[in-house]
Amino acid sequence: MGKPEIRFKGYTDEWEQRKLKEIADKVSEKNKNNEFSEPFTNSAEQGIISQKDYFDREIVNNENLDGYYIVRNDDFIYNPRISATAPVGPINRNRLGRNGVMSPLYTVFRTHDIDNLYLEFYFKTTKWHRFMKLNGDSGARFDRFTISSTQFMEMPIPYPTLEEQQKIGKYFDSLDHLITLHQRKPISHLNHPTIHTKHKGEEKYVRIRVNDREKTNRTANLRRFPVDIPRRFKDGGGSVGEFQIYSGAE
Repeated sequence: MGKPEIRFKGYTDEWEQRKLKEIADKVSEKNKNNEFSEPFTNSAEQGIISQKDYFDREIVNNENLDGYYIVRNDDFIYNPRISATAPVGPINRNRLGRNGVMSPLYTVFRTHDIDNLYLEFYFKTTKWHRFMKLNGDSGARFDRFTISSTQFMEMPIPYPTLEEQQKIGKYFDSLDHLITLHQRKPISHLNHPTIHTKHKGEEKYVRIRVNDREKTNRTANLRRFPVDIPRRFKDGGGSVGEFQIYSGAE
């Protein structure tokens, strides 16, 4: 696959490429005898959440869940429903810390031999969308993307060493956490990038400034965006630049 242009200091090995089926198994375990009674849903904006919390009510009969797939903690779920923020459907990881069930309309897969944080944040980028568009179809139903589960598991995944995967995953998880804290309350005097919020209308977008480089990404979900890290990124903490998050038209 070659070497990425931007790396953490000390990593020079070329990245490999693995198929999804080589680092994950498709879950086909059904909820026999209604072992689990909580149905989950996969939201492009909120990730994996309880269906009851998402719809504010029960929308399925809990006695008819035996045909649903069992979703365990850290399982990944692909939702074929498309939207402005998920043009080929979202893939999210179950971070609820508990097991539940998911409609068979979803694709559930369980990983091995890869760092889950790294893979989770890879699926928050658009890098995998090209594979989906080349191998799937959104024409049959305007609101749903169609791809066979066999073809889906052929998806190529960039595969650095496990140590570098963990480094990448932890970095973006820290950034994600920082943004979440900012959405809850003002942040000051942190040894992290500074975050500012502005409201100028209805459209949401993210502007990230790291040292002398700036990137703007329009998205309906402020927590999901790709980040370009400059070569001068300093490993080991400290301020790496300024991250500006805007909600509103520019």
